[in-house]
Amino acid sequence: MNCLRCLKLKHIKYVRGYCIYCYNYLRKYNKINNIAKPIMPTSLTLNQEEVLSGLMLGDGCLSKRGKNGNAQLIVERSTKDQLYLDDNFNIFKEFCKSGIKIRIRGSRTHCNFKTRNSEAFNTYYNI
Repeated sequence: MNCLRCLKLKHIKYVRGYCIYCYNYLRKYNKINNIAKPIMPTSLTLNQEEVLSGLMLGDGCLSKRGKNGNAQLIVERSTKDQLYLDDNFNIFKEFCKSGIKIRIRGSRTHCNFKTRNSEAFNTYYNI
């Protein structure tokens, strides 16, 4: 994912499509109010549907907060499989507001990404 302001590919946290450095700069100088929130798709493409089906058989999870909320996709893998996770993230990046996060739990290191809650995942959550 490239930053919308500096156009550099950085493996750090992204906020609203901006790397954390550009996002903090824009907030500091009160330019953040002019940033439009990216429009999230309301349905999945055929490719996304096929990948989602495969993720549900493996390391993917659909979760929902409350009875009336929309579902979100969570994918978590070992850092050994980070390149595979990068491919999955690139397929669902329109639904994500931040990039891949790396977490250390004890002696194990995991990487994951979460999508925003979307009505596009509700059909698959209810199956």
